[in-house]
Amino acid sequence: MRVSYTRGVVLGLALGGWAVALIVVFAWPVSPTTQAVLYAAGFAGLSGTWALLRESYYLRRSAEGVNPPTAIGLLGSGMRFATAVEFGLWLQSLRMLTTVYVILLVVSYLFLEYLFRSAETRQVGA
Repeated sequence: MRVSYTRGVVLGLALGGWAVALIVVFAWPVSPTTQAVLYAAGFAGLSGTWALLRESYYLRRSAEGVNPPTAIGLLGSGMRFATAVEFGLWLQSLRMLTTVYVILLVVSYLFLEYLFRSAETRQVGA
């Protein structure tokens, strides 16, 4: 397995986000500021974790001699994923999350991933 310093940066981002989220949940009193910090920490944790998961998937699926994308390059995908998840959590906190909204969030995420991937492919091919 190849060594990547950027993977360490993304891993630090993810672990830091989850650590702050745990501190907020278990130690801080409930307030609007606490909720904002929790959402920001969750965003960082989700983004980094998703990027690392996608990188490990690409590393397993890539053929010899092909350079798969790195975790730092997949961080944008992680941010889109975290946005969709946190929007769903926000809808749930308002008691408005329904099956239709979950389907819309998943389809929106997949559509955005398709758009960004096709734009990447066009840039590389050009």
